[in-house]
Amino acid sequence: NEARFPLDFIQGEVSVCLDHKAVYTVSDTSSNYNYSWSVQGGAPVGPTNKDSFYVQWPNTETMGSITLIKSKPCASDTLYKTIRVDSNGKIDLGTNVFDIICKGDTLSTNNFNIPNSPDYKYAWTPSAGVSNSKIYNPLLFPASFTIYNLVVDKGNCTGEKFITIDVRPQPLVSAEGDTSCRGGLVQLHAYGADYYSWSPKDSLSDPKIAGPVANPYYTTTYTVTGSDTNGCKAVAQATIVIETAPDDLFVTGDTTINLGQSIKLTAEYNNVESYTWTPPYKLDCFDCPNPNASPEKNTTYHIHIVMNNGCIYEDSVNIKVISAVVIPNAFTPNGDGINDVIKAIG
Repeated sequence: NEARFPLDFIQGEVSVCLDHKAVYTVSDTSSNYNYSWSVQGGAPVGPTNKDSFYVQWPNTETMGSITLIKSKPCASDTLYKTIRVDSNGKIDLGTNVFDIICKGDTLSTNNFNIPNSPDYKYAWTPSAGVSNSKIYNPLLFPASFTIYNLVVDKGNCTGEKFITIDVRPQPLVSAEGDTSCRGGLVQLHAYGADYYSWSPKDSLSDPKIAGPVANPYYTTTYTVTGSDTNGCKAVAQATIVIETAPDDLFVTGDTTINLGQSIKLTAEYNNVESYTWTPPYKLDCFDCPNPNASPEKNTTYHIHIVMNNGCIYEDSVNIKVISAVVIPNAFTPNGDGINDVIKAIG
């Protein structure tokens, strides 16, 4: 039994204008077959491939035909198509188009299968939202739902095509930031879209969700791109302000005292919730802003300050303690081992 050829037919215009170039195609192009194209009433113009055959039709009315012979060893199949060359023929503009764009976007018409010929005249209506209404491939940017009508003519030959554009609104994307202390965690918030993408993303828990947790080291402005299920996008920004130690926060500097002396430690700022001095060694209070310190040895005191906004700042004070020096005013160099030498003691 001989295997049959797959069902196929020649596709292309059957009523063409005078002096018109057309292309004819088939869908089944198996490498096992040989393909032989021919034309009656017109002239083949390259390129000729297995699946496509270009024909230049004459400038007079006539009937023509396209023939394709598909063959393989011991079998062949012949496809045939009759063509009418007519001064009142139709210019084939392909099927009508429906597309969706987002408000503010621009749509290219290069893929709408509109023939480009210097012999054709093009008219797009309405002209609003069309970059050039007299060319074959203008850019379209309608502000709302629009049905464009394209008419192409060459003498008495005409073609018509409808392009329907549905314009979807941009999502109304908004974002909120916050204020934080360095090292703190803050949640960002975005609204109005179905999908989100945040940047910069390095300090975020998840840059693909509406409310990622941020941990920036410095004040940072984040940009979020929100998109909906139609692919329409909008952008918003949110800033996280990192509060640093205030300029008017004052802490006592390092100092030196004599053994037995005391010094008042100072940490001053208006919006402080609590103070904690550590260690509490030789302090008259450890949870006040200005304790008196009377250390008997070199000591470093650390101050832990909690602000009203929850931010924490830390500093330290180094106190160096100098022992008292005693200088005798007499000595008895009699060799009894008591006050035989005069020297400073301390």
